[in-house]
Amino acid sequence: NFVATNDTSVSVGLHPTFDDQTTRDETVCNRENRARLGSANLVFAIANGFVAGCLVVEGRVQANAHARIIRRNEVVVESKVDTLRRVKDEVKEVRAGTECGIHLAKFNDYKEGDIIEIFEVHEVRPEL
Repeated sequence: NFVATNDTSVSVGLHPTFDDQTTRDETVCNRENRARLGSANLVFAIANGFVAGCLVVEGRVQANAHARIIRRNEVVVESKVDTLRRVKDEVKEVRAGTECGIHLAKFNDYKEGDIIEIFEVHEVRPEL
């Protein structure tokens, strides 16, 4: 049905812009697939909580990998491994059964008993 009107005013914001629609479509279509690489138990905090002294208990910890800190079964922060050290050397990877120092980007509130989970994020884009 077609309705003719003499009103010439334009209403802005009734229809999403192309950019809004594209962003919404990407949000709906883009999915993350997270693959767990490993986890480390925080044994003690070093330098007033700036670095986590850890024991890798499962898998491996990689420099620049995604990480999250779990405290009392709640995620405290999600970030990336900024620095990974073994003794005084900066390393790219530490495997299970090994102690290391971990610093996450933009975080410095480590507490004894924290668990640091390390994971990779793969973006999955469906074909249209």
